[in-house]
Amino acid sequence: MSQEQEQPAPASQSDQLSPAFDPRLCGCLELLRGGLETTLSGLETIATGLKYKKGCEVSIPRSKMEDWGIDFGLENNEEDDVTKEIYHEVTMTNPATKRLMKDLEKLLQEPPAGISAEPQKNNILHWDAIIQGPKKSPWEGGSFKLTLQFPEDYPNKPPTGRFISPMFHPNIDAKDGRIFIDILRDEWRPIYNVESVLISIQSLLCDPNPNSPANEEAAKLFIENKREYNKRIRKLVEQSWAKDD
Repeated sequence: MSQEQEQPAPASQSDQLSPAFDPRLCGCLELLRGGLETTLSGLETIATGLKYKKGCEVSIPRSKMEDWGIDFGLENNEEDDVTKEIYHEVTMTNPATKRLMKDLEKLLQEPPAGISAEPQKNNILHWDAIIQGPKKSPWEGGSFKLTLQFPEDYPNKPPTGRFISPMFHPNIDAKDGRIFIDILRDEWRPIYNVESVLISIQSLLCDPNPNSPANEEAAKLFIENKREYNKRIRKLVEQSWAKDD
């Protein structure tokens, strides 16, 4: 037997360019395949809805989201449900919008007692809300409407609040309904959300600060004649019934 071993034939040019033998190209193909799988997974999520970690599923109709001024950039061939994955991963470019949608999800999942709120049509930065008067207080049974206006840099800066319903309260301007509360001013923190704001306003009804009044008449009456002050509140509660009718 010859001592010389047979040498393998040189690879052809086509073999040298074969993707199967180029590790860098293989890596690219893997990334491409992974991206395709992610896309398919996303489409499946759109179709079925996204399950939350708590096991609760919340979905909002696309038509409703468009009413709030959110541009999906998608063909609206069907009125399917647009879930958390869509408006968080595809449509949210404005930080305030993204954060407000997160706030809305929380309100839908765990609505606070006596509070409801949602964005106005064509403007997600402007919300309408209704606060029920706290129980076991002169405000009990009342239903009071207010608005919240959020800045473009929310949550770094707080919203402004204004009651639409007539109010008589030391910390609510009697003329324009503006709400003066620490959480909307000096004590604002970015961790606060829509729920935090509305709960604080609801609590303010029963726990005013007459030492820093926006309505001096109400503050004086609250300090000097609580009984008469409560009568004025009860009249407001009755007025809110008429408004609801």
